[in-house]
Amino acid sequence: MAKVNLINILFDAGKGQVGQSSKEGKSGEPFGVLPRAFREGYIFEGWFTGPESDAGARKVTADDPVQSEDDLTLYAHFRKQGQEKEKKKSLVRTQRIALISIIAAILILAITLPIVTYYVINSTTYVEEGPDGVKYKYYIRKDKGNYVMMDQDRKVLYVNEDGYYTTAIGTLMQVDAATGDYSVYAKVDTEGSEVVGANQRILIFPQMTQATSSGNEDTICGKIEVHNSYGSFTVYRDATQTRFSILGFEDNLAGIDLTAIAYVVSAAGYTLSMQKLDTAKVLENGFGEYGFVMGTNTKGETEAVSSNWYTITSRSGRKSYTVYVGDPLVSGGGCYVKLEGRDAVYVMSNTIQTYLLAPLEDLVSKMLVYPASMNTFFNVRDFFMAENVYTPDEEGKDKLDLKIKIAFSYVDMAARTMTMKSSTSFELSPTYLSVMEPLFASRGYEINSDNCSTVLQNMYSMTIKRCVQYGLEDVTDEELESWGLAKPKYTVRYIYMVDTNEDGVPDQDVVNLVQISEETPDKTFFVLSYLTQEVCEVEESYLAFLNWDNLQWIDQYFFNMNLAFCQKIEVDSPSYRVTFTTDNSASDQSKNISSANIRVFADGEELTYVLDSTTSTGKYKALPAVDNFRKFYQSLLWASIEGSAQGDLSEEQMQAFRDAGDEGAQLVLRVHGEDNAAAANPDHYTENNVRDLVLRFYQYSERRSFMTINGEGEFYVLSSFVEKIISDARRAVEGVEIDSTSKY
Repeated sequence: MAKVNLINILFDAGKGQVGQSSKEGKSGEPFGVLPRAFREGYIFEGWFTGPESDAGARKVTADDPVQSEDDLTLYAHFRKQGQEKEKKKSLVRTQRIALISIIAAILILAITLPIVTYYVINSTTYVEEGPDGVKYKYYIRKDKGNYVMMDQDRKVLYVNEDGYYTTAIGTLMQVDAATGDYSVYAKVDTEGSEVVGANQRILIFPQMTQATSSGNEDTICGKIEVHNSYGSFTVYRDATQTRFSILGFEDNLAGIDLTAIAYVVSAAGYTLSMQKLDTAKVLENGFGEYGFVMGTNTKGETEAVSSNWYTITSRSGRKSYTVYVGDPLVSGGGCYVKLEGRDAVYVMSNTIQTYLLAPLEDLVSKMLVYPASMNTFFNVRDFFMAENVYTPDEEGKDKLDLKIKIAFSYVDMAARTMTMKSSTSFELSPTYLSVMEPLFASRGYEINSDNCSTVLQNMYSMTIKRCVQYGLEDVTDEELESWGLAKPKYTVRYIYMVDTNEDGVPDQDVVNLVQISEETPDKTFFVLSYLTQEVCEVEESYLAFLNWDNLQWIDQYFFNMNLAFCQKIEVDSPSYRVTFTTDNSASDQSKNISSANIRVFADGEELTYVLDSTTSTGKYKALPAVDNFRKFYQSLLWASIEGSAQGDLSEEQMQAFRDAGDEGAQLVLRVHGEDNAAAANPDHYTENNVRDLVLRFYQYSERRSFMTINGEGEFYVLSSFVEKIISDARRAVEGVEIDSTSKY
């Protein structure tokens, strides 16, 4: 549904009265014609941005631009007529003296000069009553030599292109500029509930608004029942009487879009017609010419009706109007409408078609998962993304099986402190580990936390192109088929942990479950949400992770264990073998993870040598064996998966490497690590975290080596890196300085 920057401008007359409670406006455009307010014994000073008690309130005029993106209330300001008289009392005596002198002078001059006619200000008054019972007073006054018609604030009335003055309720007045004589030229004829709006255009009935500030229950919208080609629905004020709900969908998480309902109420409640057709001509031509047919109205009576109609009811329930919408104009600039119980046909703008002939889906909040924020989106447990696999059962019906590609959970910062998980925000979900792909089930690979964050951010912040279904109870198989959801391609499910008390501690679990179609030719996906009961179309970019390969889900820096927790590394290659062990018991880890006083052993012998090392500035410094070993360890930490071997090797060849064990391996690394979580973080752990890895490398080309971790893998690393690990291990034992940044 196309959105325009349309707002409601509300008129608050305070203790006075105003014939028009509100009007439509557009942000950045002039206010346009503003109604006049009336208060007995007071002079209307105009409309202001705040009440009379607000000293900073700014006066606005018809030419001023609207400076608000939201509904705006203008307040009438009045000046007591008595106050004006008080200011003039001190002048009365002076005026009397001056008047006597003038009369005397005239008598003297009359003897010698022709009598001079002195024109005083004409005091003729015209009074008319509006349909709301408010009385409006007008005066004929001389201004710059000509008689004009003014309102009670001494402002000249608007003059139309034909030269007629226009009153507040649309009456056209003719005034003789030379004599001050006036007469009524034309009155806008109204019938029934009609009232005259801006520029003598007829409102089919008095406006009903969404805003409740007026306090008039008869002019506040309480309910709108809509029937159009998309179906029927009713929006109404809920028990609080402050916001709208959708009848029958009160419990849906995705409720009504408050911005959308503002447009609907404005279109339904502000029926300012572009033109009222000649009723006699309408009856002569027949209602069919305007898109109406004879039928039964909502009261069971026979009259001209249409299949597109709405009923708007005031919050008091005393006022209710049913409007039938006929054909659009040939020009496309509007449509024909008629009020139930009245033969008159009106021409309305396209607004009524745009907002009242639209589907219910245009009115609801478009959302597929529970709303989150940048500060909470990561509070997720057991997220999984699966490809849906369909196999026929015994009865020939398709049975859905989930092939879970990835599953992960957020690790709270408090649970990570002082553990080997300290640098990873997400971990592979233990709940689904056994049913995940073997690559992840091996527990050898760590998940890519940055990409997990990206996925979750996309889920909560995705821009929805359109909602095609609100409510899932009445969805047909044909509709599901049209969206590609009869057999969805993907399933995404996760538990979002909500902090309802806003105390920083999640205390409620919300299950998000969506099924997703295959990608459409338009580069979009259709998504069905069981939580929000919606089917929406989403741009491909938000769900690109559905087609990620395993390389994008894992941390490519595959060796990421803190040295403080690494207790053993076995280096086993055809050319060199050594086992490193560590003793970190002397390091103080009461506040931070530390390996400051770690000791390193090679095949049981402690490394104690000291090397003379040259710094970048050419100076010599001592390099203890432990620090030389750290350089070896640093090379492991910088080790990175280069890419997928699937382009080089067949699945059979890769499986052969997985099954090979140590046989034919270029290098085997066996790593054992254990943290001190039970003692360092007893609030979350009763046992320490342990990690055992077996990394095997098989050279299959001059530059590439296939790698497995705990027997699983599909990636390669550079063969030169593998040779560097072997040579660096030898250097660490033999006391040769290691350059961790070199390639060999």
